[in-house]
Amino acid sequence: FVALTKAQREEWEQKAAPVLGAGVIEPDRIDELVRVTEHEPLVLRDVLNVAPTTSDSITYTRLQSYTRAAAPVAKGAQKPEAAMALDTVTVPVKTHAVWIPAHENDLADLPRLANMIDTELLYDLRKLEEEEVLYGDGTGEHFRGILSDPGVQPARAEANDTLLDIIRRAITDVRRAGYEPNAVVIDPIDWEEIELLKGTDNRYVWAVIRDTLGPRIWSIAVVETPAAEANRGDATEERNLIVGDWMRGATLWVRSAAAISMGWINDQFIRNQRTILAEQRAAFGVKRPLAFRKHQTQAPVPAGG
Repeated sequence: FVALTKAQREEWEQKAAPVLGAGVIEPDRIDELVRVTEHEPLVLRDVLNVAPTTSDSITYTRLQSYTRAAAPVAKGAQKPEAAMALDTVTVPVKTHAVWIPAHENDLADLPRLANMIDTELLYDLRKLEEEEVLYGDGTGEHFRGILSDPGVQPARAEANDTLLDIIRRAITDVRRAGYEPNAVVIDPIDWEEIELLKGTDNRYVWAVIRDTLGPRIWSIAVVETPAAEANRGDATEERNLIVGDWMRGATLWVRSAAAISMGWINDQFIRNQRTILAEQRAAFGVKRPLAFRKHQTQAPVPAGG
């Protein structure tokens, strides 16, 4: 070992670390396109009756009412006469579509981009479908949704009822109408309210029962979805819960399943652009309105109102 002088030691201690310029360290590149916000789950098809159709409309006959008259009859007496009313319902097939332009160079240089665009467009269609099934107002090309069908009645409610009480009353109403409720469609905010209900002893009053299909309430499945909230652009959106026999009460008829196609519009050909289109054709009908009961959990407040 050789002792350093003070000057040598100071010179050694003052040596600066090397400076690394930009780009010297290569970043790890993740082979993924990341979506900042996640899609909402699409679950209504899981409980709905979905059937194919080969026409541009569906017509069915519906028994509107039947008046009972059966009674014991004495010998030689006139037999009682029943009465019934039928009507015919026609549901037109509607077209749902959405498109986006894309540059051909981008599609060629970033192959994953095409898959992301297809995924987003198809989700856009399915999200619209859920909104239409619940809130479509039946005007123009809109479905007549469950909540706007005049035959779907509100659930019974008594003073001081909680959502837990109202759902149980709705189940009774549906059963008394001759149907078997199989699910309650509810917004996550309203389901949270049910799960957090506490009694006067500050203990939770509802033990959530789960099976392989998810949570259940009063022995029927809970379908927790943000689609239970309207998407009309209001300052405060309307929210509803719906108890029903979903398989018998309504049907979604699919004429053409959601599909992606590509083409040119206007001058895209000479601009190296393409139009990517997602489209489906479907019809929706509430065949048995009494198979459902609805309850508004939040009233809408129109934007600017």
